Amino acid sequence: MAKCSGQDIKNIVVDYIEFKQYREVDLDDDPCLFLDCGHVQARSSLDSLFDLKKHYEMNEEGQITAIKKDSTPFSSEEDMKVCPECRGSLRSLSRYGRIVKRAILDESTKRLITWAQREFTDLAGAWRPEEENLERRHTGFISNPPKFVIGGSADHQQRFIRSIPGFRNQYTKALDLRTKIAKFKHEVRKEEQPYQRVFELVESARRRKGVDANDLPHDVQSVQMRHYLLASNLLLRCDLAILNAALEWRKAAVAQNGMDSTNSEMYLFDLAVNRQDCEAVIAGAQLATQPAIETEAHILYGLYAALERSTIPDSTTTTSQQIDNAGTPHEHTRIPSDTDLRGQGFHHIGAARLLREQYPSQTQAHAKELDEAEEMLHQASFNTVSSKERYEVMKAMAQEFRGTGHWYHCSNGHPFTIGECGMPVERAICPQCGAQIGGLGHENVEGVGRHEDWEREFANLRLS
Repeated sequence: MAKCSGQDIKNIVVDYIEFKQYREVDLDDDPCLFLDCGHVQARSSLDSLFDLKKHYEMNEEGQITAIKKDSTPFSSEEDMKVCPECRGSLRSLSRYGRIVKRAILDESTKRLITWAQREFTDLAGAWRPEEENLERRHTGFISNPPKFVIGGSADHQQRFIRSIPGFRNQYTKALDLRTKIAKFKHEVRKEEQPYQRVFELVESARRRKGVDANDLPHDVQSVQMRHYLLASNLLLRCDLAILNAALEWRKAAVAQNGMDSTNSEMYLFDLAVNRQDCEAVIAGAQLATQPAIETEAHILYGLYAALERSTIPDSTTTTSQQIDNAGTPHEHTRIPSDTDLRGQGFHHIGAARLLREQYPSQTQAHAKELDEAEEMLHQASFNTVSSKERYEVMKAMAQEFRGTGHWYHCSNGHPFTIGECGMPVERAICPQCGAQIGGLGHENVEGVGRHEDWEREFANLRLS
């Protein structure tokens, strides 16, 4: 019992569970903690507030003896705990450090997802008019149009295209937007994820201490890679549209100048790196259980193969010396095999069709584009897919995060919302992976977790 303090101190309520005053607490049995805000709380009261028994094994004296279970991503089902009197921060209390840090990591990840969704929606919406502008195929009188022998990385290809004055001047906005999309992709990569940063810091500390870091558990669901994959596909679409527009622009310039196409119309594209980028998205989407994104990447692979096939010369007598004389921008540019491109393209189209069968609702927006990509491979030609169809694909991607109500996540870590009262009254499937979500009688199905403090900003997102 507190004996050496004034009456005003003794009358302070320090236990908001049993509403005990400071005078009634046995400090030897239940010490009081002094918070940064100046208020005083009994240890037992704060232990109950943080639900400490849920996270730790404790003895009869209230001492922590062991961790009860692993700390899983998004395991915090309630808001960040605050002072019961003034709602001041409790983050500095080391006794609850593990719980607080988990909640901070969850909150940081949620904020990143909220920001990334807004940015992706804005970029996808901004790309639509630029894509339509690219499809109009403007051209002006250009004397001695440059030869197109394009290879190397996507960034190298774009630098080459930017070096063409006539094209660059007509499509400045599209090229600048492509740069913004590439920047966004860099900002949401794995290394920027809160959980990944913490994991790497812990891994580094363990290695410095001589502890084997290979046995450090790392849940891939904690690293939210969805927006990186979305940005990757959007960037692949941008590059595909720009490459095709540049190709059509030069064809028109050659015809306008009345040049002999047999001597100057050389369109050699080595898009092997672009297709490898598609495969990287496919692998990432499989790991993150994102069938819609995986389907889109398979289709993009087929479209890149179709574009590349359309640039292969009818004659097979083109030599490497002729390519060099054409001013190749990259030393690794080569003439790809039409047979290989056709086979690889159809392989990915087939994989996309299997995903369409397995996840019909998640991949419905890709149906028409898939058919058109397959037709292009059959005809060994490339035609731009309607920007309206592409817009519907991007719009469907953006809508998956819209909604109001309480936020939950499926067994694969994908977020979703429940409106009305915010509690499940029927079962459904996850819009991203097809896992069971929802529930009956306000009880979630197995594997579903709740995000009570998920930010509501998704409801205000617009894709115009």
